[in-house]
Amino acid sequence: MKFSKILIGAALAVAPIAVTISPAGATAAHGPEFEWKYASAGGNFTDCPVGPVASETQCTGINFYAEAFDVQVGETERHVEQGGAQKFTVHLHVGGTFNIDPMPFAGGQGALHVDLEGLKGGSVSGSIPMSDGTSLKVSTKYRFVGPAIPYGETNVAYPNPYCPSGNIVTTYSGAFGAAKATGSVTSGGVRYVPTEANGPASMNTNHEHGICTA
Repeated sequence: MKFSKILIGAALAVAPIAVTISPAGATAAHGPEFEWKYASAGGNFTDCPVGPVASETQCTGINFYAEAFDVQVGETERHVEQGGAQKFTVHLHVGGTFNIDPMPFAGGQGALHVDLEGLKGGSVSGSIPMSDGTSLKVSTKYRFVGPAIPYGETNVAYPNPYCPSGNIVTTYSGAFGAAKATGSVTSGGVRYVPTEANGPASMNTNHEHGICTA
């Protein structure tokens, strides 16, 4: 089964803040079973010129991620494929340096076709509406280059919005690492291509099994 949050220029989001509890505490949970399978990919895209500039130049960087997950609570199953993006103003300086405005000037999110197979790679396509009135058309592929950085915990309790009670005791494991992005995103007739100037693309995958607390 193929599953697919990453924020551009930062490490992938891994697991929610959790509190480790004893195995005895875990046995007290007696709600429905919870199963989660997740994969995501994302990276930086830009219309900035390549190479040094002769004068101060403004261009745009797009912070894009896509994710897909399967979640099952008891007998209820749900599959989600979606993504989001933010647009930032980039300032290129003579001499090769640059800085990025801390706040985005536009953003959006929506459903996408996300075909990711763990950390192997995959593709993302579709279109999402942006707050500046444009649509972000996505046609990207990802190839994992690693290394894979594992994470996980056993018998942890944390809030979970999918559980009827809002809480869960669970065990999860996953891995994330750098990826190579190809393709492009297009918005307002402008094509944005992958860039690693502010960090490489990333991929993340995880699996979780737990019991919702009553």
